[in-house]
Amino acid sequence: MTKVLSLLVLASLSTNAAESSRIQPSAPMVEQILPQSWTAGQNVRVTLWGEFLDRALALQFDTDTLAGSVVDSSFTKATVQISIASTTPLGLHRLHLTTPRGSSNAFHFRVT
Repeated sequence: MTKVLSLLVLASLSTNAAESSRIQPSAPMVEQILPQSWTAGQNVRVTLWGEFLDRALALQFDTDTLAGSVVDSSFTKATVQISIASTTPLGLHRLHLTTPRGSSNAFHFRVT
């Protein structure tokens, strides 16, 4: 009985150690965006630099008057096409880039 109990305890410890040692995927991180200022009523091609940007799927904005699509992406760079409606409020806005690893940090840009 003692040997069985010891084996169960060891098996439980091994399972917990294996679960805690799994590599967690890194979320995408946007560090720079160019151009940083966009004009309302225009379409603009924008480049994002950072880490874990590969396989980018979509963009999320803080307003429905901004829309975008991913043109291309690699580990450190994503190129996106942004449509800025003429009704977009002027000032500071934010975006998130979505990849299979999750959503990036909020990155700010300006609409003029």
